[in-house]
Formats: sequence, structure tokens, C-alpha cells
Amino acid sequence: MVAAAYAKDLLYRIAPNSVTAEKRIIDVLSDVQETVHGVEKEVHKLVHKQHSQEQRAILDWLTLVDYAPQHNDFISRQQRGTGQWFLESTQYKTWLDTKGQTLFCPGIPGAGKTIITAIVVNHLLTHFQGHPKIGFAYIYCNFRQQNEQTAIRLLTNLLKQLSQGQLHLPKTVKDLFDKHKETRTQPSLGEVTAALQAITESYSRSFIVVDALDECQELGQLGFLDGVFNLQTKTGVNILATSRFSESIKKQFGGCPTVEISATDGDILTYLNGQISLRRSNMINGDLQDKISTQLTKASGGMFLLAMFHIKEIMEQPTIGDIEDVLQKLGSGMEGLNELYKQAIKRINDHPEVTKRLAKRILIWITRAQRPLSIVEIQHALAVRENMLKFDLKYMPDMEFLTSVCAGLVTIDESSEIIRLVHYTTQEFLQQTHEEWFPQGELYMTKVCATYLSFDTFENGPCQTGDELKERLNSNRLYHYAAHNWGHHARAAATISQQVIDLLECKAKMEAASQILMAVRPLKSSNLLSRFVERIPRELTRLHLAAYFGVETAVGHFLRKGDNPDLKDTYGRTPLSWAAENGHVAVVALLLKTGQVDAGSEDKWNQTPLLYASANNHEGIVELLLENGVNVDSKNIDMDADSKIIGAYSGRTPLLYASANGYVAIVKLLLEKGASIDTRDMDGKTPLAFAAEGGHEGTVQLLLDNGADINIQDNNGWTPLSWAVSNGHEALVRLLLNRGATIQPDDRHVTELAWAIQHGDKLRIEILLRRGYHLEGSDVYTQTPLVSAIKENQIVAAELLFDRGADPNLRGSDERAPLSWAVELGHSAIVQLLLDKGADPNVKDSTRRTPLSVAAEKGYTDIIQLLLDKGADPTVEDFNKRTPLSVAAERGHATIFQLLLDKGVDPNLEGPDKRTPLLLAVEMGRVAIVQLLLDKGVEISYEDTDVSSLLLNSVENGCIDIIQHILNKDAQCETSDLIMLDSLFLAVELGRTAIVQLLLDRGADISHEATDVSVFPSNAFTERSMVIIQQILDNDVQIGASAVVIPALLLLAVEMGHTAIVELLLDRAAEIGLRNRQLWVPLLSGAIEVATEFNHIVIVQLLIEHGHYI
Repeated sequence: MVAAAYAKDLLYRIAPNSVTAEKRIIDVLSDVQETVHGVEKEVHKLVHKQHSQEQRAILDWLTLVDYAPQHNDFISRQQRGTGQWFLESTQYKTWLDTKGQTLFCPGIPGAGKTIITAIVVNHLLTHFQGHPKIGFAYIYCNFRQQNEQTAIRLLTNLLKQLSQGQLHLPKTVKDLFDKHKETRTQPSLGEVTAALQAITESYSRSFIVVDALDECQELGQLGFLDGVFNLQTKTGVNILATSRFSESIKKQFGGCPTVEISATDGDILTYLNGQISLRRSNMINGDLQDKISTQLTKASGGMFLLAMFHIKEIMEQPTIGDIEDVLQKLGSGMEGLNELYKQAIKRINDHPEVTKRLAKRILIWITRAQRPLSIVEIQHALAVRENMLKFDLKYMPDMEFLTSVCAGLVTIDESSEIIRLVHYTTQEFLQQTHEEWFPQGELYMTKVCATYLSFDTFENGPCQTGDELKERLNSNRLYHYAAHNWGHHARAAATISQQVIDLLECKAKMEAASQILMAVRPLKSSNLLSRFVERIPRELTRLHLAAYFGVETAVGHFLRKGDNPDLKDTYGRTPLSWAAENGHVAVVALLLKTGQVDAGSEDKWNQTPLLYASANNHEGIVELLLENGVNVDSKNIDMDADSKIIGAYSGRTPLLYASANGYVAIVKLLLEKGASIDTRDMDGKTPLAFAAEGGHEGTVQLLLDNGADINIQDNNGWTPLSWAVSNGHEALVRLLLNRGATIQPDDRHVTELAWAIQHGDKLRIEILLRRGYHLEGSDVYTQTPLVSAIKENQIVAAELLFDRGADPNLRGSDERAPLSWAVELGHSAIVQLLLDKGADPNVKDSTRRTPLSVAAEKGYTDIIQLLLDKGADPTVEDFNKRTPLSVAAERGHATIFQLLLDKGVDPNLEGPDKRTPLLLAVEMGRVAIVQLLLDKGVEISYEDTDVSSLLLNSVENGCIDIIQHILNKDAQCETSDLIMLDSLFLAVELGRTAIVQLLLDRGADISHEATDVSVFPSNAFTERSMVIIQQILDNDVQIGASAVVIPALLLLAVEMGHTAIVELLLDRAAEIGLRNRQLWVPLLSGAIEVATEFNHIVIVQLLIEHGHYI
């Protein structure tokens, strides 16, 4: 009756004002908690937002190109049900299931390669949805974006996509950003590939899908494929690529599994029937539909594109007779496709003059623009009229009109708002024939751009702030394109227009256009634009601008008018400098011919025209400048990011630039003119080192043939061989070694031996070892050659090293023994080899872990057996007092645990904090190990806290099986009532209904006289916990026990304000006749008082109803 007495005493002895005061404190604490929680949430949101913004800024710094809108547009065009044949093919399934596979998918033009690519991307995203360790990246190559799709830009895009797949921004990318942040430069190809490898290795599987490789520029294509194949070799990434049939591309994929993409008859039928049902099902059905489907499928010849054009033409026919006429004239293959394009142009020519002119202008803008144009950009371009002084919205055509007048040749990507031709073959046809259907198209585009740039709104010249510039770009949507590209169209037109002359003769408008032109990349924020506004070159003349674009007619025009051809802008650059950088040979020749220019003029970074030309592979210009006697060894200085050349480099000469990029022809020209072959930049790197770093075998060969020092070291001690090795250029490494490159045994950088080991090159390893390579030496990663072999799992290399006397116990600079590494990586064959060669099985790492402990943690059963057979001590503790047995218990490796027990290890051996294996297994919920220990006869002491700890941990982890095991083991003894009740209360608190029932069934008694029921878990009093309260009441079958339990629970339920539980307790009290007992009246009165003080009005009414006789 102790609990009941306590409850009664509580009701009558606590003053009401004390209860009220306690409530106020609770209220205050609750308010504080809510406030703190609210502040924490807001801070978390702000921090998350800041991190998200920072992450987005870094990822956008990598590249702004996003292929998701293109993908969404392509997948939206898929006819439901098509493409399944590809997903179900054996080759695709094998590729999907096997790490490190490549699948090459060539096909004829118009076969549906891009749609298949989109289907694959969608399948991957769906198949692996929710897998954080699976990485994806995809690229849609586009003939209109060849300038953007260079090797480094494509690889950088892969880096961005794979980084986006991580929960947090990868440290590799953050470090890369921090490295370039101050100089505002972009990462090099080597840095991108290294980061890409690091991030790909963080995934268990990675997939790269590339569409239309044939549309990528050749140099970019080769460099990109070299990069991804190298990535595949190192990380096992899966690669799938589509392309037209191309011998050069096929060669790159030699030996890879191949699936030819061709529109199957089934897919074409599905598409055709879908289109008929959607558009003309009322007129076309039955036999006619079958006839259309059969004939179009046959005529399509595996080309989805042809089927699309044919069905579109049929859908436009007004009668069945007209449909049958079309069916009789169906063309097939590329000839049929070209015939359809000719018919489309004919239909355009049959339009009224105004509509015809508009359609042709739309086509010329799409076909000849320097980049894909948005809908609004084309609308602005079409609205321009000759001699227009300001933009007039009334001349803008509607978006729907743009596609309707072009005879089905154009389409709109809704997600990207880009207007484009329906297919690459359309572009090819129009490119080849544009002089027929739109002669002087480039001149027309030049006039439009020049007119737009000459609008009166730009007469105030350049903007003074970022906000002004942003507003100018937003209000004048063609302005960015026109400023960047008017000169390209003017150069192609080869005819000077009055509009161009007028623009260049108006200084304010010319400078306004130049301000946009000098943007290094698209800028979105006002802050970035503001910095840009302050740092662009000033004092650009009309000759500078004409030379920049290579508009020879304009340059000649202004030279004849007497313009000074050697003036410098605020960057110190002359017209010759801009023309040399951009590769305009004719303009360079024209300027040099005047005799009024300094061919070796230096700008503010000491960059000469020869440096610019050499860095950008302009061979013809290099020849012209060398003929004019310029300094062949001129060097630049530090450059900032405002420069448009390739990066912030110091002390580079033309030869260094050309060698770094592998421009063999230019290297040859420079050497013939006496360029210093071993010249160094500020880091001490020579042309040979740069060529070796870039993997440019031809350039390396040329430099060596001309006497380059093969063993010269840079400021960090790296040789050309070190650079070749560190970048994985295998053929180049062999070339350098064959040409006499000296091995550097003490070189702490990536060594030749490390490279040979990594690639399993047995012959090279033997050669290097015969030359006396130091087996004790460490590379830049502080690892000995033996550790290198272990990490690469190269057992043959390890055997060769042992044959040459390698010490199996020699630690690297990281103080880890070879055996420790082999066990960590799970290389059991090498573990066996090391043990056979005398490796100490009890060697400890820096945390005093033995190989046995590491293997126990990793779960390597076979290695555990090897170590035990060689005498490994299973009782050794690490710094945290963990033994192999305790580690196995924590990790749940039951087989390893049994092996250790079989070796005689004490099952009661204490680990961290004197916890036994049994307690550790219980804490971690390792049921199998608990059973092993109990079966082994492990004793549970009832004189200390063992049982309490075991049961409470099992309850907390929800391990009902372990609780059952413990209680069954103790079937002959009585577990302490207090221990059972502690466990019961915890189970109630955590809402573990099944465990509550088990404990009640096994004798947990809430009415025990030692129990203070007032400390019953308050969070058990929730509406969802009624089932638990019911369980407890159902187990208190004796009236005596209920006389204690019900009043105590009632008091607590009233205080907590849980009406349903109060009602349950009152009903149970009535069932057992508790109301007639002397305790009932004072208890009920006290409960009403407490409910009143806590303002639980509904409970007060309920209590009064149940106590109306009081």
C-alpha cells in the first residue's frame, strides 16, 4: 500500500498555489523549449540555405551547362511502349549488371538514337532510385554546341553531375574551387580528371551515358573519350554511347559490346498507330490504318525520323483519296528524307511573299546562328526592320506562328525554350543548300545584329553598374547574342554593310556593345556584373573590334581612312593582339603589311601576339609573326581572370604554351626559329614536362629529337617522367624510359616503380628492380613499393619484390605494416603470402589494432583463420581496450566470434568500459551472438547491474528475441522485481507493446510494494498508448494490486490531461468495485482539484460524473 499512501498524501499535502507555481514553471520551460526549438529550426534553415547557395555557386563555377531540360524534352517525345527492345536486350542487361562495362550503340541518321538515350537515362534513374551510392551523369552532344563541348568542358560537366549526386558537396570539388577562387581561374584538364576519379570512387557504381558522339567536335570527342576510358580503367565506371556509324569513333570502342540502334518495325507500328489514334481516328481505321502502318513501316527503313515526317504528311491530307496518293509516292532512306526536305522548302516557297520571307528568316537564324537561340531571341531578331531606331513589339511574331510557317522543319523545346530544327539531318540539308534558298543569309544576319546594337537606347554608351547592365540585357533580349556575334556574321558575309560602318563609327554604341563582348562567361548576378563592369578593357577602337572579329573588309575600310593600327586599349592590347588570339590570319597579314604595327608588342601581362597565337594553335599566324622577326622566347607574367587566354600562368613562352597543348606543328616552327628548348616557367617546368603531363606523345618525341633534357627537374623535383606517370600516360612512360629517362629512387613523388606496380607490368618491375630501386623508399603517398602492390592487389608484383629481398614487416612513413594494409583491404592471397614470408601476425597499427582485430571488424572469416593458424593472439587490446572478440560481438560477425571462442578465448573477457561481449552484443542487437554466449554457459550475475544493463539495452533496441533469450536463461531464478519494472517502464516509455506484454507475462508487477508508481513514464500517457495501459490493467487481476495501480495511474493521467486514459481507469475502477473502498472518495476529490488547477475542464466534468454521490 506504499504507492497508494504516497498518492493520497500527495493529494492532501501539496498546496494548490504550489501546484500552480509548478505549472507556471512548466509553462515557462515549455515556452523556452519551443522558442529554442524555433530558433534552432530557423538557424538550421539559414545554414542549409547558405550551404545550398554556396554549393550551387561552386557547381555553377564548374559549368552552367545543364542537360536536364534537353533530356526532359526528349523523353516527352517518346511514344509510350517504344524502346523496350533495347532495355530487354542481353547486351543492355549485361551492361547494367556488370561493373566497368562499355556499350557502344551506333545507328543510321534518324534511327531514334537520342530517344533511346533518353529511355536509358530514365531507366537508370528509376532502376536505382534512392541508391545514394550509385552515380549518374549524361550528356547530349549537339552540333550547335561544338564550341562548348570540348574535352575539358564535357568532363567538367560529368564532374558537376556526379557531385550533385552526393549528399554534401565533395571535398575534392570544394578544394578545387578554393584553389582557383583567388585567381578566378578554371581548373585544368588534369585537375578535373583527378577530381572526377575521386568522386567516382566514392560511388559503388557509376554510369555515364553520352548521346550523339558524332556531333561533338573531333578533338573534343577524342579527348573526352580518352578521359572517360581512363576513368573507367581506374574506377570501373559504366559507359554507354550512341553515334552515327563512324570508323574513327568505332575504332575508339574497338572490342566493346555493340548494339545497333534501328527503329524496329514494332516500335514504328506503335508510333504510327498512336499518332493515328490521337489525331485522325474518326477517318482512318480498319483496313486503311493497316495499309498506312504497313507501307510507312516499310518505307521508313529503320528511320523513326522518316516515319515521323511521313505520318505528319498523311495526317495533313483532307481525304482518303489524298492519303492514298501520298502512300504511292513514299520515299525511303536518306534519299527519301532529303526529298521530304526539298518538298518542305517548296511548300515554303509556295507561301505568300510575307509568310515565305518570315519562314526563310526563321530557318536562316536557326541554321546559321552561332549558338542555339531562345524563342524570344528569334522573335526579337525577326522584329528588326531596316533603319529601325528602336525596338517595336508590334513586329514580334507569335510563338505558334514560328513553327506553323516552317513546313514542319522546326520545333520548340518547351523546357529550355529553345527553337531548333527537328533533326541533325535537317541542319545538314539546310547548311548544304542555304545559298539556294537564302543567298546572302549571313549578310542579312549581320545587318540585323548591327541594327539592333545601334538602337537609340544604347547611345549613352556602356553601363556604369551591374544593375544597369542586367536591366539592359533583360530588356533587350537579342543584345547579348548580337554583341557577341555580329562580327562572325560580318566576316562570313565577306561584304561590308553600311549598318556595320554606322555601328563602328558611333563610339558610344560601339563601346556599349564591346562591354557585353568582353564577358568571359554568362553572368547572372548583379554583384558579378558589377565586378565585370569595373574590369573590362576600355579605349577599344573600331579597329580593335573589327580585328577582334577578323572582319577584313572593315579593317581595310578604316585603315584606308587613316586609323592608327597600333593603338592600345587599357589592357595594353593592339588590334594585332586581338586578331592573333582569335586566329584571323588575313587581318594579321593586313595589319603587318601596313608597316605601322609592332609585331612583338606586349600587353599588361607581357603577352605578345606570338604568345596568343601559340596558345591557341594558330599556325598560320605564328608563321607570319616569326617571319616578322618577333622574339621567339618572350615570357608573360601573372595574369588575372579578366584575360580571355587559357589561365593564370607565369613565365610561359610560346614554346611552353604550344607544348602544353600538344600543338606539334607550332612546336616545330618555334624550334626551327631557335626557341629555347629547356626554357622554364615560374614553377621550373619545361616544354618537355608540360608535354609529358598532357600525354602529347608526338610533341614529346619532337622535343627529345631536338635535344630536350629528359631528366630535368622542376622546382618540386618532378621530372617529365614523373608527370607522365602521375597522369597515367602508359605509352609515354615507356617512350621516356626507352629514351633514357633516369629512375629517381629517392624521388618522393609518384615513382616509376609505383606506376609499374599499379599497372601490373611485370617486365617493367623486373627491369626497375634490376637497376637497384630502393625497396625501402616511399612515394608521395608515403607507401613503399610493397604497400603499393598490396593496395593494387598485385600479388605477382609482391612476389617479385620479395624475390628481391623486400621486408614483409617494413612500415611506410604512415607507420602501417604491409600486413595491416592487406588485411584492411581484404586481400587474402596477399595476406597468406605475407605470413608465409614472415610477416608478424600480431603487428599493431597506430591505434594498437592487430590484423586480427581489423579482420574481425571487417568480417573477413578466411583471413581470421589464416591469422589464427599463424599464431595471432586473439586477446590483444587496442587503445580503446577492444579485443577481436569484442569487435566481432559489436559487428555481429557470428562465424568469426565462434572461431575465436573455439580458440579458447574467454567469453567473459571484458572490453571497453569493462563491458563483456554479451553486453556489447545486446547493445548492438546481435541476436545470434547473444544466443552463442548463453549456449556457451555465460553467467549473468544478479548481484550487480548485469541483468539490468542487458534487459534495458535490449528494450531500448527493441530486441525482443534477446530479452526472451535472457529470461529463458534465467528460468530457474527470479529476476529482480526492480529490474523487471525498470525494463517495463522503459518499454512503456518507448511504446514497445510486444515487449511490455512479454515482461508482464514474465512477472513484471507494477503494484510491487517497492514501486513508486508516481514515476511511471509520463509519455506513456498519450492517446496512442491506451493499449499499453490496457495491457497493464489486464495483468493486474488481483483487486489488491489494482487498488494500488489504478489510483496512482489515475492521478498521473489527470495531471497529464489525457481524457481517454482517465475514462479507461474510471471504468476499470467501477468494474472491480474500487469505488466502495475508503480510498476512492478522497482520491477522486484530490484528482478533481488537480484537474481544476491544470485547467483540464473535460476531465473535471468526467470526474464529477463518476463521483456524483460524493
